[in-house]
Amino acid sequence: MGLLKPEDWSAQWITASKWFMPPEMRPPGLIIRAEGWADVDLGAIVNIDAIKLVFANPNAIPKRFKIEAADEPQFIRPRLLVDRTAEDYRMLGNGAQVFPLNDIAARHIRLRIIGASAKEKAVVRQMQVMSNGRNVALMRPTREMGTNWANGHAVFMVDGMPSIDDGNQVLPDACPTTAAPLLRKIFMLQKKIQRATLRVAALGMADVTVNGQPVTDAVLGPAFTDYTKRVVYLTHDISNLLVNGENVLGVTLGNGFFNRDFPLALSF
Repeated sequence: MGLLKPEDWSAQWITASKWFMPPEMRPPGLIIRAEGWADVDLGAIVNIDAIKLVFANPNAIPKRFKIEAADEPQFIRPRLLVDRTAEDYRMLGNGAQVFPLNDIAARHIRLRIIGASAKEKAVVRQMQVMSNGRNVALMRPTREMGTNWANGHAVFMVDGMPSIDDGNQVLPDACPTTAAPLLRKIFMLQKKIQRATLRVAALGMADVTVNGQPVTDAVLGPAFTDYTKRVVYLTHDISNLLVNGENVLGVTLGNGFFNRDFPLALSF
């Protein structure tokens, strides 16, 4: 049997500490060539004070757009927050375009582009969702339709870069988004165990080892799902891989759509 109730889990999501896109590989933001949308999951229903849009330049702004909110990911009952569909939008100044909101609480925010947006393409450098002075959309999961997935998809509108210094100030422990994150944990066993079980979930693929030995001969797991609805976890018997004293748990996360989050539970 699997773990049947949420309270059966004691695991927490873990990830590489910081993320950085090298300047030479960084897309300019979310690229939309025609009608389409991109949304962000804030993780919970939050109070929203304003939404800020940062465009690449005045010549590449979405001409007509609207911003919607919903509490469910399917946007079955969307609420209109910002409507700029009646006429072509004109930037106010050169900075972030701020759209104040009153008495709005939602989990999902969607930017919807109406019709052809620019001569070549529209570029949204960042979409910030402000709550009590904090951008709650930063690094949150995104989805999209009708965008330029190859080199400018929705994740780049919430990654915090390009920033005011274009992200060139990199902390020493930052993990490039072009690399496969390596996670490592040392733990001690002071007595012989009868059985040890490892339960693993990941947003994307994860190769797991204990003391340098793979916990399974299966590849490309856990299985891919719609992570806004369901995340699969795998259970492994690792009793024979453990030793008395120091043990090392290692994980390599696949560098794909999702590679930032990895939970695990270890029971003896």
